[in-house]
Amino acid sequence: MTIHFIIPGNQDDPNGNPIPKIKKTFRQQWTPAAQRYAAWKDYVAWTLIDQMPEVLALPFKKNLLQKGKPIDGTPDAKMEIMIYWANEKHADSESVFGSIADAIFSNDKHLAGEIRYTHAKDRKGKVEVAITINENNDA
Repeated sequence: MTIHFIIPGNQDDPNGNPIPKIKKTFRQQWTPAAQRYAAWKDYVAWTLIDQMPEVLALPFKKNLLQKGKPIDGTPDAKMEIMIYWANEKHADSESVFGSIADAIFSNDKHLAGEIRYTHAKDRKGKVEVAITINENNDA
Protein backbone atom coordinates (compact mmCIF):
# COMPACT_ATOMS: atom_id res chain seq x y z
CA MET A 1 0.00 0.00 0.00
CA THR A 2 1.28 3.47 -0.87
CA ILE A 3 0.08 6.71 0.68
CA HIS A 4 0.68 10.01 -1.16
CA PHE A 5 -0.07 13.45 0.20
CA ILE A 6 1.26 17.03 0.08
CA ILE A 7 1.88 19.23 3.11
CA PRO A 8 1.49 22.87 2.01
CA GLY A 9 3.69 25.22 4.02
CA ASN A 10 3.02 24.95 7.74
CA GLN A 11 0.20 25.63 10.18
CA ASP A 12 1.17 29.31 10.48
CA ASP A 13 1.92 30.06 6.82
CA PRO A 14 0.51 28.04 3.88
CA ASN A 15 3.56 29.09 1.83
CA GLY A 16 6.17 28.76 4.58
CA ASN A 17 8.81 26.14 5.23
CA PRO A 18 8.07 22.89 7.06
CA ILE A 19 8.80 22.72 10.80
CA PRO A 20 11.77 20.64 12.03
CA LYS A 21 11.74 18.10 14.83
CA ILE A 22 12.66 19.51 18.22
CA LYS A 23 13.80 17.81 21.38
CA LYS A 24 12.46 19.13 24.63
CA THR A 25 12.56 17.83 28.16
CA PHE A 26 9.28 17.16 29.98
CA ARG A 27 9.54 20.51 31.78
CA GLN A 28 10.01 22.35 28.48
CA GLN A 29 6.92 20.91 26.79
CA TRP A 30 4.84 24.06 27.28
CA THR A 31 7.34 26.48 25.75
CA PRO A 32 6.25 28.39 22.63
CA ALA A 33 8.65 26.30 20.50
CA ALA A 34 7.21 23.05 21.85
CA GLN A 35 3.65 24.26 21.32
CA ARG A 36 4.48 25.26 17.74
CA TYR A 37 5.96 21.80 17.12
CA ALA A 38 2.85 20.11 18.56
CA ALA A 39 0.66 22.26 16.28
CA TRP A 40 2.85 21.26 13.30
CA LYS A 41 2.41 17.55 14.05
CA ASP A 42 -1.38 17.99 14.26
CA TYR A 43 -1.30 19.92 10.97
CA VAL A 44 0.64 17.12 9.25
CA ALA A 45 -1.62 14.36 10.59
CA TRP A 46 -4.83 16.12 9.62
CA THR A 47 -3.41 17.10 6.20
CA LEU A 48 -2.85 13.40 5.54
CA ILE A 49 -6.36 12.48 6.68
CA ASP A 50 -7.98 15.34 4.72
CA GLN A 51 -6.22 14.30 1.50
CA MET A 52 -6.51 10.53 2.02
CA PRO A 53 -9.39 9.66 4.36
CA GLU A 54 -8.93 6.01 3.38
CA VAL A 55 -5.81 5.98 5.57
CA LEU A 56 -8.18 5.47 8.48
CA ALA A 57 -9.01 2.03 7.06
CA LEU A 58 -5.39 0.82 7.14
CA PRO A 59 -4.86 -2.63 8.66
CA PHE A 60 -3.12 -1.01 11.65
CA LYS A 61 -4.94 0.08 14.79
CA LYS A 62 -5.84 3.78 14.66
CA ASN A 63 -5.59 5.87 17.80
CA LEU A 64 -6.19 9.41 16.58
CA LEU A 65 -8.08 10.49 19.66
CA GLN A 66 -5.65 8.92 22.14
CA LYS A 67 -2.29 9.39 20.47
CA GLY A 68 -3.05 11.81 17.64
CA LYS A 69 -1.29 9.56 15.11
CA PRO A 70 -2.92 8.21 11.95
CA ILE A 71 -0.83 5.01 12.01
CA ASP A 72 -0.42 3.10 15.25
CA GLY A 73 1.94 0.18 15.64
CA THR A 74 5.31 -0.49 14.01
CA PRO A 75 4.67 -1.16 10.35
CA ASP A 76 7.53 -2.04 8.03
CA ALA A 77 7.44 1.12 5.93
CA LYS A 78 9.44 3.51 3.78
CA MET A 79 8.75 7.24 3.71
CA GLU A 80 10.08 9.35 0.85
CA ILE A 81 9.84 13.12 1.08
CA MET A 82 10.53 15.86 -1.44
CA ILE A 83 10.88 19.22 0.28
CA TYR A 84 10.35 22.47 -1.60
CA TRP A 85 11.93 25.21 0.53
CA ALA A 86 10.18 28.58 0.38
CA ASN A 87 13.37 30.45 1.22
CA GLU A 88 16.82 30.04 2.79
CA LYS A 89 15.46 30.33 6.36
CA HIS A 90 14.88 26.63 6.75
CA ALA A 91 15.84 23.69 8.94
CA ASP A 92 17.89 20.69 7.94
CA SER A 93 16.09 18.09 5.85
CA GLU A 94 16.59 15.23 8.32
CA SER A 95 14.81 17.18 11.07
CA VAL A 96 11.84 17.74 8.77
CA PHE A 97 11.74 14.01 7.96
CA GLY A 98 11.72 13.26 11.68
CA SER A 99 8.93 15.73 12.41
CA ILE A 100 6.70 14.21 9.71
CA ALA A 101 7.41 10.69 10.97
CA ASP A 102 6.57 11.83 14.53
CA ALA A 103 3.27 13.24 13.29
CA ILE A 104 2.14 10.14 11.40
CA PHE A 105 3.54 7.07 13.18
CA SER A 106 3.10 6.21 16.85
CA ASN A 107 6.24 4.10 16.47
CA ASP A 108 8.63 4.63 13.55
CA LYS A 109 11.06 1.92 14.64
CA HIS A 110 10.86 0.12 11.26
CA LEU A 111 10.68 3.22 9.07
CA ALA A 112 13.22 3.60 6.27
CA GLY A 113 13.49 6.82 4.37
CA GLU A 114 14.65 8.94 1.51
CA ILE A 115 14.95 12.72 1.54
CA ARG A 116 15.24 15.05 -1.43
CA TYR A 117 14.91 18.82 -1.54
CA THR A 118 15.05 21.87 -3.76
CA HIS A 119 14.11 25.52 -3.55
CA ALA A 120 10.61 26.25 -4.80
CA LYS A 121 10.66 28.48 -7.85
CA ASP A 122 7.33 29.97 -6.77
CA ARG A 123 8.68 30.47 -3.19
CA LYS A 124 5.84 28.35 -1.79
CA GLY A 125 7.08 25.79 0.69
CA LYS A 126 5.62 22.29 0.65
CA VAL A 127 6.52 18.67 1.23
CA GLU A 128 5.45 15.84 -1.05
CA VAL A 129 5.22 12.63 0.98
CA ALA A 130 5.03 9.02 -0.23
CA ILE A 131 4.76 6.23 2.33
CA THR A 132 4.98 2.61 1.23
CA ILE A 133 3.78 0.12 3.83
CA ASN A 134 4.66 -3.53 3.58
CA GLU A 135 1.28 -5.17 4.07
CA ASN A 136 2.87 -8.55 4.80
CA ASN A 137 4.08 -7.08 8.08
CA ASP A 138 4.17 -9.33 11.12
CA ALA A 139 5.30 -6.60 13.54
